[in-house]
Amino acid sequence: MKPFSKLKKQIDNLFAPELKMEFCCYAYPMRSQYGNTSIPRFCIKLNKEIIWDCPKGFDIKEDFIHSWSDTNGVCDLVRDYIDAPPEKLFETLFEKEYWEQDNYFTKEEIKLYYGLTKIFRAGDKRLGKEKLLNWSKNVPDYAVHLILEKRFGNKSAKVPPKISASGTKYIVFRLLPKDQQKGWKANGKGYYTCTVFPEENESDFCPYYHDYENFYENWIVNRRAFHLD
Repeated sequence: MKPFSKLKKQIDNLFAPELKMEFCCYAYPMRSQYGNTSIPRFCIKLNKEIIWDCPKGFDIKEDFIHSWSDTNGVCDLVRDYIDAPPEKLFETLFEKEYWEQDNYFTKEEIKLYYGLTKIFRAGDKRLGKEKLLNWSKNVPDYAVHLILEKRFGNKSAKVPPKISASGTKYIVFRLLPKDQQKGWKANGKGYYTCTVFPEENESDFCPYYHDYENFYENWIVNRRAFHLD
């Protein structure tokens, strides 16, 4: 665990101290038809609240979890961020943000986007307020906006939309703040209009963004067109 402890210390030292933000890794034993092993769990905590969680927050099937455990590249991604010049962080594309794998036996494939370095950017004490707030306007990630709100008092409660290849604005339900998720669930037995976007996991509930905005402003209270168990 020593190599990770050193990596953790280096990345944690880049975060603004008032955030009490830290990058963590835990090992969990797992039994399956493929044998027994330990699966890493990476997470980011903001004042002890987990705001990014992998693999828990990602759709990784059992057929892939062992190969992900061996080849996930998360620590390499963290190292790449640490080594990147601060003045180029907004323009740097980190290749290890993506992990993909084919299952030889089932012929299935999986592709993951971690979205980890944008969270690092939001908490990076080397990056200034003006640049971060301008950059965040086009970043549809709740964790990023939560960090910036705590860091700068920037009230960005409504997550900006993602845009599909066809130009449709939408939001990924699981990326919403927990209180807003609960608000939708408390609003009735059904939920709002949504569709399946090829850019997202098939299991993700993705409402159209105008529905999310309308709900957030309490403009819509009765229209329900999708049920989510």
